[in-house]
Amino acid sequence: MNKRFGFSFILALAVTAALSGCKNDTQAPPSQVLARVNGDEITVNQLNYLLASQKTVDDQTKQRALDTLVTQDVLVQKAVEAKLDRDPRVLSSIEFSRRQILAQAMLSKEVGSAPQITDADVQKFYTARPELFEKRNIYILDSYIVPGSAVTDALKKQLDAVHTVQDMRATLQAAGVTFKEAQERTVPEKMPEQLLKIVTPLKAGDVAVMVQNEQAMLLLAEHVEPAPVSLKDATPAIQAYLRQERAAKLAQQKIDDLKKAAKVEYVQQFAAATPQAAPAAEKETPANDNDHIKSGMGLK
Repeated sequence: MNKRFGFSFILALAVTAALSGCKNDTQAPPSQVLARVNGDEITVNQLNYLLASQKTVDDQTKQRALDTLVTQDVLVQKAVEAKLDRDPRVLSSIEFSRRQILAQAMLSKEVGSAPQITDADVQKFYTARPELFEKRNIYILDSYIVPGSAVTDALKKQLDAVHTVQDMRATLQAAGVTFKEAQERTVPEKMPEQLLKIVTPLKAGDVAVMVQNEQAMLLLAEHVEPAPVSLKDATPAIQAYLRQERAAKLAQQKIDDLKKAAKVEYVQQFAAATPQAAPAAEKETPANDNDHIKSGMGLK
């Protein structure tokens, strides 16, 4: 949650407040009341709910949150006066949000507590992914985007003799190949899996070729610098990743079981049914990046 409680967040809160009926119909004990807006009470419980996801809470954070709740109440009261709570689009949004909240609450209940990750689990993952940890490198990669049709067998053979930026430019220019050049300093945890598989074996001066449809990318590993991460330093990131991965799999299994037990009838179907991800699930493991590892290493 943004600690500054920006305006977009305030608006989101205003919509959320509409879900619960906008005004507090029951009077809270005086000790629980933090503010009143036109007689509408803002309570400790509301503040605690807003601050629940904050890692650290000081008096300034509490005051910002309370100010946000006051702004929210002002907006909600005006929305009710304008009868926006009866607008069909607003009602549809409220119903959809209600369904999402209930679905997530049920899923959380079914999944239960976070899966336990053992030291053996961490060690196994660490050993299985040396390119992310024990043999991790920092790369300076020069990329050259060229037409896919230009990557002929003859050009590939010429690229075997390329080891520097100057070699690459001279080779492409001599072959009459147009190209767009870029350079990036990157690390394994920032690479898509497909690219990581190609880059990992490269040594300084090596060239890799990736052809996709009408374009191709030539990658020159200009510099490769070892930057290993120890098991001790990697452990928190690996634990978070494995916990997230297992929770997502368990959530999907629970959903599949519940759907099998339910009587589902498609009155109209637009395409073949596809597996559905858990609604607002504990974010499933990204297929194309390793942000979970990156965050844990403090590299993000």
